[in-house]
Parts: sequence; C-alpha cells; structure tokens
Amino acid sequence: MPVRIPKTVNGAILMRARAKEMEDEAKGMKIQANDVLLPWMASHEIKDLAVEGVGKVIHKAQTRSRLDKGKLTEELLKRGVDASIIYAAIGDATIESRSEYVEFRRANGGGQ
Repeated sequence: MPVRIPKTVNGAILMRARAKEMEDEAKGMKIQANDVLLPWMASHEIKDLAVEGVGKVIHKAQTRSRLDKGKLTEELLKRGVDASIIYAAIGDATIESRSEYVEFRRANGGGQ
C-alpha cells in the first residue's frame, strides 16, 4: 500500500529541490569568480583582499599526498619485504598533488 505524502512533506521536498538548484547556481558563480580572482591574486602575490562591508577573499594553496597501494604492492614484491624496505617502498609509492583555491569569508563573521 503506497504511503500518502502530506502536503507539508511534499513542500519540504520541493524546498530541498529548490535549495539544490540554488547550490548549483552558486557553485557556477563561485567558479566564475575564482577564475578571475585566483590568477590575479597569484600574479600579484596577494594573499587576502577585503571589500569593506562585504568580506574578504583569501588565496590558499595546499599539497596533498596519497598512497598508491598498487604501486606499493609492486615495490614490496620487487624488494623482498623487510621493515626497512617497506619504509622505502611507501616513500616511492607516494604521489603528491597540489591545489589552489580562493576562500571567501563574510564581513559579519558568518561561514564560507
């Protein structure tokens, strides 16, 4: 037997759908803004820039590392697996990546 959805629940689902549409629109706006801000801030070596009463943008960069288990396994098999070799293999299997982004902070101390 199908469950009858109350109008309030249906309204809440519609509200969530609209919120998701707004998030998608906001994501596009953020990407467009970052496409302008990131290269300009980087080329001028600007770490943060404020607009009075609006907030500020902060240029951030970070490096990430991840362990490639397939490569680690290959390295361990190639080297014969003892403690010092495992340590060396973990180092050889580490892959680094770097990302940059612009963070926005509202003037009123609100979230990002």
